[in-house]
Order: sequence, then C-alpha cells, then structure tokens
Amino acid sequence: MHPADAKYAELMDAGLPDQLCLTWVHEPDIDEVARRFGADVASKT
Repeated sequence: MHPADAKYAELMDAGLPDQLCLTWVHEPDIDEVARRFGADVASKT
C-alpha cells in the first residue's frame, strides 16, 4: 500500500467524514493551493 493511501485509511479510521476533500501539498506550495481554492492569501482569511 502506498504511504499516502495508508495515511488516508488511518485518518478515516480516526473518524474523518466520508465526504471530505483532502489535499496533500508540500509546505512551500500552500499559498498557491489556498489561492486556487479561493482564499485571499494577502488578507490571511
């Protein structure tokens, strides 16, 4: 099993909801990911 699949299974077993959008990113990319989801990164909201 791929490590990401194992982590996802672990999170689901811990009680995460079935309807979940889970995005894996590298920390330096987090602002870009937030922008693509509609966040105003400059305002920190």
